[in-house]
Amino acid sequence: MGGTRTKAGWNRGCNMCTDALRERFFDVLVSGDRVEARQVVLRALETGDSAIDLITELYWPTYERVEKLYRADHLSKLGHHYATRLLRVLADQTAGLITPTASNGRTVIVTCGPRDSDDLAGQLATDMLVSQGFTVHFGGGGIPNDELLAEVKLRDPAALVMFSSGANDLPFIREFIDTIRTATCRSPWAAVCLIEPRGAPPRSVPTSGAMILLKSSRP
Repeated sequence: MGGTRTKAGWNRGCNMCTDALRERFFDVLVSGDRVEARQVVLRALETGDSAIDLITELYWPTYERVEKLYRADHLSKLGHHYATRLLRVLADQTAGLITPTASNGRTVIVTCGPRDSDDLAGQLATDMLVSQGFTVHFGGGGIPNDELLAEVKLRDPAALVMFSSGANDLPFIREFIDTIRTATCRSPWAAVCLIEPRGAPPRSVPTSGAMILLKSSRP
């Protein structure tokens, strides 16, 4: 979900987001250094980088790295908690600086698993979508299937995005996919895309960290 794109895409690119800066940012996050983490962000903003530059080119790649290392047992639980909670604080602060483009007329519903890291991924994705003119409703985790289905019927979104970082979330997701395919909605749901985290090997069944996107068939 990272990457530099042009006017039609996410952003113009982060001037300060060098490999060295990303490494420094990662180090201060996993050590829980809140003061230095804010300084890294402030320095980037002072050089002219925008809020969405930071989210797409610094926050999201760092989130992916933290999750990958933690799942591989190369990062302690304490380091993971430091990073996840501090990145959430920074994302909250940065989101208020986003200047959205004109509305594109499309609505997206975003939900996630019950973990803090799932919620963080959902928030970052929401901020990126908002910056591109989408109307986004982010419900977080633990939403019952019947409530989510009612919301889909009510809002008739162009897409539904569901984040999950645990295999035990998959039964809930599969059940909802089956339900939404057979339920009566104003727009049919034509495709289900299972997307693994960047750098993960392809699999026929999504595993830890998978993002699931259900796309409506309407334009």
